[in-house]
Amino acid sequence: MTRPGPHPGQRDRRRRFRLPLLASALSFVGLVFYLSEYWLSGRPPGLLPPPAEPLVEPAVSLYLMEPRSVSYDEQGQVSHRFHSRTLYQLEDEDRSRATLPVFTGYREDGEGWVARALEGEIRHLAEDDEITLIHDVHVDNLGGNRSLRTTVLTLYPGRKHAETDAAVRLAGPGSITDGVGMRADLAADRVKLLHQVRGHHDAH
Repeated sequence: MTRPGPHPGQRDRRRRFRLPLLASALSFVGLVFYLSEYWLSGRPPGLLPPPAEPLVEPAVSLYLMEPRSVSYDEQGQVSHRFHSRTLYQLEDEDRSRATLPVFTGYREDGEGWVARALEGEIRHLAEDDEITLIHDVHVDNLGGNRSLRTTVLTLYPGRKHAETDAAVRLAGPGSITDGVGMRADLAADRVKLLHQVRGHHDAH
């Protein structure tokens, strides 16, 4: 016995019912996509992001290759020497940048130390120059028996003072001392580590 099929009018009503439901579902999916894109990007979909501001490099007024300089104290003795691979003066600024800077300072007794790094920056202040050595900083006394290693070091050659807030390693005959932060009186050859000081001494 066969069951009678749906009346033609019933099929039309079902079709008319499905079409609005399908349209509503598609509209809901579109709304979810719109809101998710807005939430992720922070801007309405279809709008391009604002153009990035161009990086403005400071203008260079002077560029030198292999520069060298010597400074003298009031008695006419050599106070310090400086040289680097390159040195360029920034326009409208009282500072210069150097690559592979080497700075040698001397005490009154003729002894001294040499500091070198991968990069450096020199600020020309009224009371004293400020030389900041950056990346792989090495400081060795001219006698060759003591050294200092750090990542950044600021020198004030007029006051013969050096300082850093970074980690420091001091090495001498039979000893290694680590610390964080340092202040150094280069004229008196005194170094003070500020924090987390740890030392290792080799008795042999």
